[in-house]
Amino acid sequence: QWKPNQDEEENFNGSTALGILQSTKTRILAAITCTMSNGSPGTKCDGTSACDGVDPEKVGCGSCNGSYACNGFGGASIGENSCNDYYACFNADGDSIGKNSCNKYSACFGADVNIGEGSCNASRACFLHQTSRGGADITASTCNTANECDCAGGTCPVIPMVSPTVSPSKMPTT
Repeated sequence: QWKPNQDEEENFNGSTALGILQSTKTRILAAITCTMSNGSPGTKCDGTSACDGVDPEKVGCGSCNGSYACNGFGGASIGENSCNDYYACFNADGDSIGKNSCNKYSACFGADVNIGEGSCNASRACFLHQTSRGGADITASTCNTANECDCAGGTCPVIPMVSPTVSPSKMPTT
């Protein structure tokens, strides 16, 4: 029975004959165990699509836990214990997020600025805080109440309301 020699096998495996495509995106399918800076065990990238498109080496231990928490993050680093909750740092694109930051629902969703340590720890605290909206880097220990620094002090996009199916004059009254 014929077997390929080493050169033939390497040429075949390096070709596109099998239709194998290389992707530049990373998809994390399970939580990653890690060690916190104090030596205790931790996890990162735990949740549905929590770190899709993110190099897990950029993520500090104890970070990006929650559905879509860091999905699409485009910056250089996320500090320890940061970006934990549903959509916490979804599509955030600042160079760095400090440790213990962006820990609530959509806290830093779409932000494109650097976020200091201990900042943006409330729901939508730094939501869409972007330079195009006049936003600047967020310093340490700031923007820790809901919506405090969202949309960089500008107008946030309006989320459309669903119209009632019955006109208000025909709605029952109590």
